[in-house]
Amino acid sequence: MAAAEHAPTAPGFLATIRRTPLSLRIGAVILFVQIVLAATGPFARWLRGGRLRREVRVDTPESHQAKQGTPSMGGVVLTLAVATACLAASPTVSCLLLVLATLAFAALGFLDDFVKATARPGFGLKARHKLAIQLALSVAAVYAVAWAFELPRALHWPPSFVPVPL
Repeated sequence: MAAAEHAPTAPGFLATIRRTPLSLRIGAVILFVQIVLAATGPFARWLRGGRLRREVRVDTPESHQAKQGTPSMGGVVLTLAVATACLAASPTVSCLLLVLATLAFAALGFLDDFVKATARPGFGLKARHKLAIQLALSVAAVYAVAWAFELPRALHWPPSFVPVPL
């Protein structure tokens, strides 16, 4: 059997993009840019005014010392803008799953930055804890996609594409 016969087929995010009219996609990009331009300045000022600044340890290299006092969590605005534009352009199950997975990983980054900003300098989530949470979020995303699109409960692992049951 050919490898393509084993691979499951389901409408995915790329198929959704192809079905979305070009004008709607352009509108989503314009919405994204407007959100970023309107929200980045006020959000950065708010971060600078609060305690959410990056504190650099004294034993770091000189090149890293330039980060001292830089506001953390700037990705919040970009993540929310992408989520809003994606849902505005294509409010489908595949887009919703993509946005939820993105927001889950962004929440992990936010938590790490928040712990770094409010705890002692140089402290945040431990790398092994972040990796474990990322693995759990990835597994949850795979199961959500398999459930939403009623895919077979198996991975088709390259190069042989032999199904590995989940």
